[in-house]
Amino acid sequence: MKKFSWILAVGAVLGAWLSVTYICPSDGRITLTQAILQLSGSRGIFALGTSFTELLGFSLRLIPIWAFQALAGIRLYRHYCVASVYVFSRIPRRTSWYLRQVGSIAAWAATYQLFTMMAVIAVAAVRYELVPDDFGVRIFLLHFLVCFLWTVATTMAVNLVAVWRGSDGGFLFVAVVQAALIAAFALLNHFSDDPGLQSLIVRVNPISCLVLGWHSSKSSELSAILASPYGGIYPAFSIVYVLILCVIATVVGGVLVSRHDLLASNTETGGN
Repeated sequence: MKKFSWILAVGAVLGAWLSVTYICPSDGRITLTQAILQLSGSRGIFALGTSFTELLGFSLRLIPIWAFQALAGIRLYRHYCVASVYVFSRIPRRTSWYLRQVGSIAAWAATYQLFTMMAVIAVAAVRYELVPDDFGVRIFLLHFLVCFLWTVATTMAVNLVAVWRGSDGGFLFVAVVQAALIAAFALLNHFSDDPGLQSLIVRVNPISCLVLGWHSSKSSELSAILASPYGGIYPAFSIVYVLILCVIATVVGGVLVSRHDLLASNTETGGN
């Protein structure tokens, strides 16, 4: 626990940076809903666009999540390496060990995301007039939940790739995949005359779940605030989608850990 506690400080610092960099109301006054929307790429009342500059800005907003992926994912892999030598030789029940690690990662991811978002809100409240509104808490919880699940899923993927390939390159692979998913948003520019196809692209791409401004709501008032340029993506859809990815990454990782023997395969050096 002591080894992980400093990661929370990283989350708070990055949250403060996010707030200073991306929460910029034009009149010195901003609602909680608009502040959270700006964390997911919105600019004022406009949702995330698909120009290179806007997609780059969205990528930079994910730096706190990427930092956790790198720090926690690699640490989990190294913990597995140590366990392979000192634990699994005496305790063959790898699944129970793995599930404890997953629970630990999930708990730290939730705490880390909460620290990051609270730092964002605290700094925004100091710099501007932060106004509570009817949907602020709901949008806050949606952003927290989706980002938390995405963080867990991708962190477990970092560990999965590292165990499979036998190196700390798992984070690089997962980061490249996420960058490719963001770059795929550029396809929306080529189908501006086909809203149905645009909506399909948005629904299929899992990282769309992190763009709150692309969501719709059954509440006409909230839908007006979100002003999504695409249809067909709702909060419940995003939560379930990312949760499924989280479960898949965890299950596949569990199967790999239970069957993979670092000492026998020697993947670190490529030998047998």
